[in-house]
Order: sequence, then structure tokens, then C-alpha cells
Amino acid sequence: MAEWSRAGYEWLDPAGGWQIIDATDDDLTAGPEVLRCPRWALWIDSDIHAFQKAYSHLKWIAGNGGPERVLALHDTGLPHKGLLDNLVTVAAGRCDINLCLLNG
Repeated sequence: MAEWSRAGYEWLDPAGGWQIIDATDDDLTAGPEVLRCPRWALWIDSDIHAFQKAYSHLKWIAGNGGPERVLALHDTGLPHKGLLDNLVTVAAGRCDINLCLLNG
């Protein structure tokens, strides 16, 4: 996080200020604690249901007062072309969320 912050992604700073809350599919109704977090990241799987799961989470974030900018976390081998680019497009167009993909 600190390296990305120095590379121009200033909103990631301070790197040590991130709180991790594991919000699984069962936790989508977990309101208050999750919604108080100022910075959000979404783990994107690489399985056959990855798009459906990520889109479901993005819709929940948008519909429950979550942030307008969400960091996309994924396996390093997952290419941007395809799944990730499609999620960025649908996040912006249907959820009004800037889903941020970091290179590197």
C-alpha cells in the first residue's frame, strides 16, 4: 500500500490505517460496523462465479451508503482484460463506484 501511495495513489495513504473486515456473502446485511469503514477493498475471485459475486457486493455497497471508490484486490495472475475490466465498467455504470485496479 505504501509503495502504491508513493507511485501516485495518494488516497491509499496511510498504508497502516486500513482496518480489515472480512465481509463474506453472509455478512452483506451486517450494516453499521462495515459501513463505518472509510476505505474499502473488494476481493475478486477467479472462479466461474467471480463476476456474479463481485457485482452482488458492488450493488450492496452502492445501495447501503458505501464509498464511491473501492480498491479491487485479486490474484496477481488475473489479467485486467475480461473479468476485471468488465467489473470496472459495471461498477461505474450501474453502481456509480470507481473500482480501482492497481498495476504492479
